This record gives sequence, C-alpha cells and structure tokens, in this order.
Amino acid sequence: MVLQVTGLTKSFKRRKVLDSVGFSLEAGEFFSIIGPSASGKSTLLKIIAGLETPDSGSLWFEKKPDRDSPVILVFQDLQLFPHLTVYENVAFGLRARKFAEKEIERIVSGILKQLGIPDRAMAYPGTLSGGEQQRTALARALVLNPQILLLDEPFSNLDPSLKKDTAMLIRETTRTWNTPVICVTHDFEEAFSMSDRIGILLEGRLVQTGPPQEVFYTPVSLEAARFMGPVNYLPAELVGRIRRPLDKNSAENGETFRERIERGIYLRPESLEFLPCVEGDATLVMSCFFGHRVLHVIEWEGKRWEAGGTPLTNLAPGTRGKIIFHL
Repeated sequence: MVLQVTGLTKSFKRRKVLDSVGFSLEAGEFFSIIGPSASGKSTLLKIIAGLETPDSGSLWFEKKPDRDSPVILVFQDLQLFPHLTVYENVAFGLRARKFAEKEIERIVSGILKQLGIPDRAMAYPGTLSGGEQQRTALARALVLNPQILLLDEPFSNLDPSLKKDTAMLIRETTRTWNTPVICVTHDFEEAFSMSDRIGILLEGRLVQTGPPQEVFYTPVSLEAARFMGPVNYLPAELVGRIRRPLDKNSAENGETFRERIERGIYLRPESLEFLPCVEGDATLVMSCFFGHRVLHVIEWEGKRWEAGGTPLTNLAPGTRGKIIFHL
C-alpha cells in the first residue's frame, strides 16, 4: 500500500464538500473516483497533493513526499508553460533537479516517443491539439518519477473521439512506468476502461468502491446507479416472477443472491432483453437509437422499463412481447 486516506472532511463557507472520505491505494494501482460536478473530487486531489488542508482526517504515505519522491497533480487546465516548447516543458523539472543535459535528452526523447508526439518536440503549447497538450502534461509529470500521480478531469478538454484513445494511452503509459494513479473525472466510461478500481463520490461521500464491472452492475444505491446511466429497479415482489432458482447461495459483492432479492435489484438496460411475441404481457413504447446501441422503453407491470438492443433492431411502438431479465 502506498497511500491510506482516513476520514477526510472539508468544508467551505459552511458547505461540507468532503464527508469522512477514506480509501487506500496499492502500488501500481489505477484508482478512478467518479462523480458529478461539485461533488468534492478536485478538493480531494488538492488535499492529497498538499495544496489544501482538511478540517479533519489523515493521510498516510508509504514514503513521505519530497523532491525526489513527489506526489504530482496534473491540473484540469494542464498549466503548460506557453513560452516553452513541448521538449522544454517536459525537461523543466529535470533541469530544476540539475540532471545532465545528455540524460535529460535521453529521458525526454524517450517519453515523447512513447506518447506518440516526438515530432511535436519543438512546438509550442498554443499550436497543439487538446490531445497533444494532454500528452505533454502527462510526460512532464511522469519524467519526475512521482510516487503517486493525480489526474484532475483529464478528458474535460478533449473531443469525444479522442477520449477513449487518451484513456487507453494513459493506462498503458502509467502501467509501463508502474505509477500509482488517482484520477477524478465525471467521464465514467473512460474511467472504467483504464481503472483497476472505481470509487463513486456523491455529495462529498465515497459511497462505493470496487472493480469497474462490480460498481457498474451492482451499485449500492439508486443514486449511485443513476449517475452511471439508465437503470431499472426490480423490487423484491417482482423477482419471484422471474424464472431463476431463488435458493442460489453464490455470493456477489459480499452478499448472496437471496440477500440481493430482499433489498431489490438494480439492473442496467443491458441486463434486460425485449422478446417480441403476440402472447407477451409487455408493450414497446418507443425505441431510441444512439449509434452503437438501441434503448427500448417498455411498459410492464404498470411501470416503464429500459432494455438494451442492437442497432439492427427495428421494432414499431405498440409491439407486444416479453421482458427477459439476465441477473
């Protein structure tokens, strides 16, 4: 373990932005904290970086942060030096540490090549694309060999087409350098793609942590579920309508299937399938096309449900059918 965060609380003008937040970070782990705007994510990073002081709580580091083993925060606006080239931006911290120029050239040239921007070494930040600026900021941080890298909303200035590529690049690069990372973002799809573990921060409280698939498919509350996209709530009294053995004792996320039934189940549209058939007791209200997927809105048992579909699905409103639940 490289970091233990315990009971962090912080308020601004009587508004509590962090409420007893706690978690740990393992060596080489990529931990993303997702949450809506103003949920306390950036404040949490600033406290870990030493830029803010918590009202209460504590931080334990495996090694006390210092010049040779820093905790580095890459800000949302990146804060590149506009008057320095890409090469000079990346080399800045190494020169401050009095590295020899030949060593600086070796390190900087190597990471620019690794990040796919060696041809932009002599360019200035103002001439770079958003993705190139992000890579420059990442390079400038990694060459200092941080004990922990903190990323604040790394996708906020990127076009949608660049987000997934950037997420994969960040993950691959930090894995190569074996750098522990805490990333805060509201782009949960990118966070899922690059993280070992996910935390959900809502109204200053870390309400759930776990592997990405676990957090997505077995959220602890309706609020946590809704932040990550459409969700259906299946109450206990309807679970008995589903053809599945109710005596299953296998545990998932620390609880048995029967325990999940007793509190109700949150299901993503991907876990529901609409099967057209004339004898069905469900009715298709509408289908919404989102490019890579289709969302079916279905009326059943007096309420509306959302089920996934493929882009090739073409069903007319009013179609009768059955809902198949994949639990």
